[in-house]
Amino acid sequence: MAAENEASQESALGAYSPVLLNVLTLNRNLSDSLARGRLHPDLQSNVLQVDSEFTEEEIEFLEARGHHVEKVDVLSWVHGSRRTNNFIIGVKDPRSLDATGASIL
Repeated sequence: MAAENEASQESALGAYSPVLLNVLTLNRNLSDSLARGRLHPDLQSNVLQVDSEFTEEEIEFLEARGHHVEKVDVLSWVHGSRRTNNFIIGVKDPRSLDATGASIL
């Protein structure tokens, strides 16, 4: 997997973690996991950034638990690949600007 973000590389782990959690623990497929919303806690400013995939209901849930939430369009893009037998498939984050037609067989 590779992560791209606009802020810094410190949030790369925050980008990878939810995707890996969805794939390895919750048994979701890679494409679905890449399309799900991501969040990134900024420990210095005590702000929890969430991307545009989070609903207002989810944001209200986090705020009700004392989090200061900041919604941004895109936190990061994560791209991945998987190999099945002799096929290598590249999967691009649907948020990235060039995501259309990006899956390679």
